[in-house]
This record gives sequence, C-alpha cells and structure tokens, in this order.
Amino acid sequence: MPEYGNLCKVQTLRAAIAAPPVDAPVEPLAEEYTAARRLAQDAYTSRMPAAEELAERLLYEIHVGTCYASPTGVVLAAIWQTLLAGHLRRHLEPARVEPFESIGISFRSPDRGRRGRGL
Repeated sequence: MPEYGNLCKVQTLRAAIAAPPVDAPVEPLAEEYTAARRLAQDAYTSRMPAAEELAERLLYEIHVGTCYASPTGVVLAAIWQTLLAGHLRRHLEPARVEPFESIGISFRSPDRGRRGRGL
C-alpha cells in the first residue's frame, strides 16, 4: 500500500487529536493535504480496499475524537474535510438527481379546489 503521510496513520492521528491545536507552517500543511487527497483518490475514486479501509478508519478516529465536530487544528481539519468530501461524493453520487425546469409545472395546493366551492 502507498505511503500517505505521517498524519494519515491511526496512531499519529490519535495523538494529534489529543494535542492542543496549533497553527502549522505552510509546507507541512501542503504535504499532509496532498497525502490526504491521494488517499481519498485511492479510496473513493480508484476504490482500493486497503486505502478505503484506512480512510474510513481515519474518519472514524476523527469523529470519535472530536464528537462528530470539525477538528480545530488546521492540519486535522484539512485531512478531515478532504476525506469526508471523498466519502460523501462516493456514497451520495448514485442518488444524485438532475435539476428540473419549473416551466410548465402547475403548482396547486391539495385544498385549492375546495376553497372555491365554499368548503
């Protein structure tokens, strides 16, 4: 399985959740974001089972550690948002519907006809 960066490991992620949030320099943030994007791509687009298992485990650890709220640390928030976006895209895409045009649609309330008859 490919390497996805330091924070894309369960033990390091747990430690980062437990630690107080700190601002991260741009370079490490970019590296972790790139690693999370690669993991999300492998897990949810390429559908690699090992990558999907890791991504789901990381999302679980973040959700349990933050009580299903967004993480407060910049790096954790970037990883969480990236993995969650891939997860939702994968699981909600089959139920996606196309928008429709409202031209020609008659909007009637169920009791509209009754009002005219004095009921």
